[in-house]
Formats: sequence, structure tokens, C-alpha cells
Amino acid sequence: MNRRLKRIVFAGVVGASTIGLLASSASASYHLDRIRQIHPSLGPLGGEWVELQMPADGENLVAGKVIRTFDPSGAQNSLYVIGAGPGPHPGSPNGQNQRTILISSLFTPAGVAADYVAPVADLQMTGQDGAVCYTENNPPTYTPLDCVSYGNFTGTGLPTGTPAVATPFESTLERSITRGCATALDGADDTNNSAADFALSTTAPRNNTMTPTETVCPTGTAPGAPTASAKKCKKKKHRSAESAKKKKCKKKKHH
Repeated sequence: MNRRLKRIVFAGVVGASTIGLLASSASASYHLDRIRQIHPSLGPLGGEWVELQMPADGENLVAGKVIRTFDPSGAQNSLYVIGAGPGPHPGSPNGQNQRTILISSLFTPAGVAADYVAPVADLQMTGQDGAVCYTENNPPTYTPLDCVSYGNFTGTGLPTGTPAVATPFESTLERSITRGCATALDGADDTNNSAADFALSTTAPRNNTMTPTETVCPTGTAPGAPTASAKKCKKKKHRSAESAKKKKCKKKKHH
């Protein structure tokens, strides 16, 4: 094979590898996000919001995904394709671990500018009782990525478990992050049981430009993870057991 042909083959291999890496990266660019807050507003004038949070780097490409709301019986109440409509849509360019993305209908009572502003009719939660899901955009069916139900929600088929408490007028439901790493959102904080995962909160929402207040735990320090000393101890025990077997074997041979 001449040099020129070798270069062409090499370039093709590199190109294919790069495409594969990009595809892999793209497939992990939104699906880990979890609902951190919802704020149902009991009026038709807007002021409802959904805050998504990233438990890992690079999960900020949410445009085109969908926020769906459901009435107490489980019937779909509204649908908003993130980034669609007249906007404004500053977007979510910051993709660091623990960053948030704020989606609201018209305005947020807390006065924080949203990253995506939905038409009021497209983001309508049903007062004290209902459900909200962050989903793939694959109608007529859809794949829920994360859901929360609240109040007297009796619908089925959504991964929400027991509903969280009802949300009185202008109240916010927020996900607890105390499981796993107690100071940051991680996989342990989503049990698909809204009553266990969410509670009423007075914390204001945070948009994508605001610096996270969460602190990510160093690897291996979350509850249940083996510490360095535990690993060392285990290693010593393993060696001791092997040494005992060797000594026992030598003794038998001696006899």
C-alpha cells in the first residue's frame, strides 16, 4: 500500500472514530437531567416554571426535548417543546455538573430570568394536583426521562410513585439531594417516588447563568462507598488469608 493510500485509509478510520465519539457524546447530552423544582401557578396568566438540573457534565442540550403536564386523572394538560415558540430563549450554554436550566411560562414570580420562555398555553400545570414530566420528543408516544406528581394525582403509567404533597397557591416543590452525596444532585436522589423525593420549598429557582451552590463529593466519599482505608484493610485481610493457606499447605507437606 503506497503512502497516499495509507493516509486516506487512516483519515477514514479517524473520521469514523470521531463520528462515533460525537454520536456517543450526543446521546448523553440531556437524558441524565432531573427535575429539581416545579412551580404550579393557579391562574391563566403564566408564572409557572420547571427547573432541570444536571448531575453530570455536558447535560445541557435540552432544546427539542419536551415538558408535559398532566391533570389529576393523568390526562395530558399541556405540552412544551423546549426552545419552541416566540421565546425569548437565551438557551443553556453552561453544561457543568450541577448547573440548572429554567423553563417558565411568561415570567417567574421569583424574578429570575428564564433560559426558555414557553407560551402560557404550552406550560399549564393544574393547581394543587397533577404531574409534570421531562420527556423525549417522540409523539404520539413519549419516553419519560423524569416525572413528579403532586397532590391528589390518580393517573397511572408515569414513573412518579406516591404523589408529593399538594402545592398551595404560589408554592414550589423541590427535589431533595440528601441521598448519595448529601451536597449535590446525583442518581441516588431519584427514586421514582415523588412523596420521598420532593417537598415544599421557598428556595428561588436558578437559571443557567447562575453559579451552582451545590458541592460535588469526591469520588468514593458518598455514603456506602468504600473508603481508601477500608479498601486497604480488605486487601490486608485478603493477603492474610492467602498466607494462612500457604502456611497450612506447607505444614501438610512437612508431615
